[in-house]
Amino acid sequence: MEIAEWNIKLAVSAPITIKHPLNLDVEKGRHNPFWTKVEVKKATQGVWIEVIARASSQEEANDAAVFFIGQMLDLLSLWIDLPLYLSLFDEKFRSVNTRVQRIVAEYEWSQAFMSSRNYGLDRRAYSRALSWYRKGLISEDPIDKFLAFWSSIESVSSVSARDNERTQKGIINKICDCFDQLWNDCSSGLSWIIL
Repeated sequence: MEIAEWNIKLAVSAPITIKHPLNLDVEKGRHNPFWTKVEVKKATQGVWIEVIARASSQEEANDAAVFFIGQMLDLLSLWIDLPLYLSLFDEKFRSVNTRVQRIVAEYEWSQAFMSSRNYGLDRRAYSRALSWYRKGLISEDPIDKFLAFWSSIESVSSVSARDNERTQKGIINKICDCFDQLWNDCSSGLSWIIL
């Protein structure tokens, strides 16, 4: 099939805004990287993001756009500590409080695109953890929220824990080891869960 260019418009519902429309040049792709235009425009309940995707079908273009913008939103959500809802098919925005909106500056968008690409290429576990974190922020179900945050912690600890006898006993011990690395020995306070 022939590769075509597709213009994809995504709705981001969130208590965010921009001062003026943004036109960004963003690097995409791992093999044969290229630059693409991304436009960010104001909306009442957040922002519109338009991106060009290169794909052989509309479905592939949709998937590529959602993945690409989603990775960036995962990191931006962490940085600004706000839930960012992404929608491809629904032109209606989710209802969010628009009385107070975080102004996201152009450099924050650019940095989020660049850093999320680097994490996606070189630090896949961290990129996956960011995705779970954003899912936790946007979930309305408390169990789903807990599981998403847990999965985020698990993703990082599975690759960041030191390899030793304790961490070979399971993920809880790997998480505890990561806490030990950050805040010294946590085992006395967590001894009831160490297996």
